[in-house]
This record gives sequence, C-alpha cells and structure tokens, in this order.
Amino acid sequence: MSLPVLQRSRAGQQPAGKYGGVYALSKRRAEVAKKEAPAKPDHHVEFAPVPAAKLWTPANLFLAALMALGLAGIVASAIPASRAASVHPMVALRAE
Repeated sequence: MSLPVLQRSRAGQQPAGKYGGVYALSKRRAEVAKKEAPAKPDHHVEFAPVPAAKLWTPANLFLAALMALGLAGIVASAIPASRAASVHPMVALRAE
C-alpha cells in the first residue's frame, strides 16, 4: 500500500492527495515571486556618518553619567557589607 501524498496525478504536475493544493499554491507563489523579483539586487541602505561631536550632546552626557551611576549602585549592592568594610577604610570607621 502506497501513501496517497507520494503518488503523482495523471497530469504529473502536482502530487495527488490532500496536500496537492498546498503544493500547487506554493509552486505558484514561487513562480510569481520569481517573475516579480527586481532585475538587479537591492543594495544595502547607507546612512550619512554621524560626527563624534554631534554624538556627545549635553543630554547624552547626562544620560551616560546617569547610567554609570546606576551601574555603580548595582555593583555596590552586590558587595556584601562585611567585605565592603574590609575593602574601604571609611566604611570601617563608620561601622565602629
């Protein structure tokens, strides 16, 4: 007994069975995409370069400083208090 999906129809154009319509639709979609494809390939869009002077505006500097402060806070919260006292002398003075 053979599977109906693998059998060919009499015309030989598409497989017989319940998936024949899906096969025909995908084949037709491929043909249309091939015909509608542009003659020459699309090129990557290139943007104008941004000078470094325009990149570090006062607002961007403020945001970078804010991110650095947040990162310092995350790192400081990851250090246990007992270790912080042994690393920094000012923390040791306050702990006494």
